[in-house]
Amino acid sequence: MPDRPTQTLERELLEFAPDAVVGVDVRGEIVLVNSRTQAMFGYSRDELLGNQIEMLVPEPVRDGHVAYRDGYFEAPRTRPMGAGIDLRARRKDGTEFPCEISLSTVATETGLMGLAAIRDITERRRDQDELRRAVRRLQAATDVALAVGGETDLDRVLETIVERGRALVEARALIILLREGPDLVVAADRGGGGGPRPAGQLAQDFRA
Repeated sequence: MPDRPTQTLERELLEFAPDAVVGVDVRGEIVLVNSRTQAMFGYSRDELLGNQIEMLVPEPVRDGHVAYRDGYFEAPRTRPMGAGIDLRARRKDGTEFPCEISLSTVATETGLMGLAAIRDITERRRDQDELRRAVRRLQAATDVALAVGGETDLDRVLETIVERGRALVEARALIILLREGPDLVVAADRGGGGGPRPAGQLAQDFRA
């Protein structure tokens, strides 16, 4: 069993750990928290100690967490919690945040204690989402560049995009003409002036 100076040092190290650290006994009661836990979850130390660890778990998964916790104490080992699962924790105000949790155990005078190191990954998720958006924007820009034949001059790229857009509109107008017949009057031209023109004349323009 560790001597008292060693235990004191270990607790001081936990107190200054960058992650929230929560210790629970085999009944699931919180017996240890560090300052980061209080800051992350919004509870005071007194509000946490003696309560069930499930108070930090989102309500929809609390019942399942009890069984999961009991199973961990039956075969404890150091490992990440819920590998491949989107884990979330619950603050005092009811809001939730994405997190990563590492599990380990330590022997104490009163029995086995499970330790959960909890890291808030909200900012990392935000950065990942922004990176995905940037990749999509880059892909869209690449697609446009390929569509205009690899042209890199901005003015020429824009001009090509406009021309292709105009051709698309004209193609759609021609389809309408072919579907509606020669008596359709279209109040548009391919860029010239004038009022509405008979569909037959406009169709001839397209064929020119």
